[in-house]
Amino acid sequence: MPRNVPERITTLAEFYDLMDLTAAARRDAVCAVLSNETPPDLAFDSLIRARECLLRLPGEGARRSLLVEEGLTIEADLAYEFDELDKDLIFLRHGEEALLAHLAAIHPGFVAETEALAEFLAGHGPKGPWRAMLTDRDGTVNNYCGRYRSSVQPAYNAVFLCRFAAQKARDALILTSAPLRGPGLIDVSVMPVGHFHLAASKGRECLDRQGKRHAKAVPVRQQALLDKLAHGLHDLIEKPENAKFGLIGSGFQVKYGQLTVARQDVTKSVSGAESRAFLAEVEKLARELDPEGRDLVIEDTGLDVEIVLTVEGTDKDFDKGEAARFLDRELGLGCAEGPVLVCGDTSSDLPMIRAVAELSPAPAAVLVTKNPDLAARLPEVCGTGFVVSEPDVLVTALAVSAGGLKTNLTGLSGSKAGRASGISHDNGRNA
Repeated sequence: MPRNVPERITTLAEFYDLMDLTAAARRDAVCAVLSNETPPDLAFDSLIRARECLLRLPGEGARRSLLVEEGLTIEADLAYEFDELDKDLIFLRHGEEALLAHLAAIHPGFVAETEALAEFLAGHGPKGPWRAMLTDRDGTVNNYCGRYRSSVQPAYNAVFLCRFAAQKARDALILTSAPLRGPGLIDVSVMPVGHFHLAASKGRECLDRQGKRHAKAVPVRQQALLDKLAHGLHDLIEKPENAKFGLIGSGFQVKYGQLTVARQDVTKSVSGAESRAFLAEVEKLARELDPEGRDLVIEDTGLDVEIVLTVEGTDKDFDKGEAARFLDRELGLGCAEGPVLVCGDTSSDLPMIRAVAELSPAPAAVLVTKNPDLAARLPEVCGTGFVVSEPDVLVTALAVSAGGLKTNLTGLSGSKAGRASGISHDNGRNA
């Protein structure tokens, strides 16, 4: 049986093991496609069997039941896992044109929006490669998943991004809040080493394109404080009534310089009262260790509680703007030497976009959002920008701009689904 893919699974642990098998299969497929070789049948068959295995789980549609432990079952929304497997199976068996037709069918206005962004990149980018590209991952160049642990990058996505990095960027970096490994960014990425720097823990740690680890030093006193809080949160989640918070959404993540614990997920599987009560317990633990809030900053997204160390000597937390400046120096990205493309999808990415706009003489930003209030803030941080609605639009447009697509988008089925919904601005003017 391909890659020992099981016929059936019942537990959450087995589900994560299955997703790890799909990551291995996708890595093999990506390497083959980038080498202009036929993807191995073993990789395709493994993905087929993984999808069949998920379909055998109890439940209907994307909502399936998984056993956490004896007497505790959760209903998980596996829409991401099913959707990305479907896209990869189309891509690997039927090719690029079939995949793009599928994307056009599921995303209204996909073709027009993608072409508009590709035109923007051509008009505002360099004739040759960008000096650098910095991008967030989840919600920006990768579709959102209900659980980071199973948000394995699809093969088509990796191929499109690698083609852009190889042809249109002298340096390319993915910057995310997730941990680097264990599991983390490295585990869910399927791109071959050498295409992207992988920066995690909001940029405090990074695996560069040569495989070398870099890290921004954390003061010993602050690290000891964070370790104490991590132990306290672990004990809190070990309580039977709180076990669910280690399983939903982001779960409990120990990162370099920060901690993340889920209090809700996108499907609202926890009651509002339970979620708020758990948040209060987390805040109490943090304040007991740092009563004056000098070292620990608590950021509540409604889904996750992020506890981040401040920049030593200030009351400011280490954000993606600080990360962009640190990584520019540490990795020698050379943002001050030429045009830089920067991409994000939430307000937490705006500091990164602002930092790039201040560092580069010719910055351009892409924001992936359907939130008009967030879109309206982009001109405030970068004078040249474009807004699109879906990660698939951005990733496909990047491949187009790199000359990495053989398919004419305009001729695809679904191309008449609507005019471009992208919003561009140049020097603060909406177009």
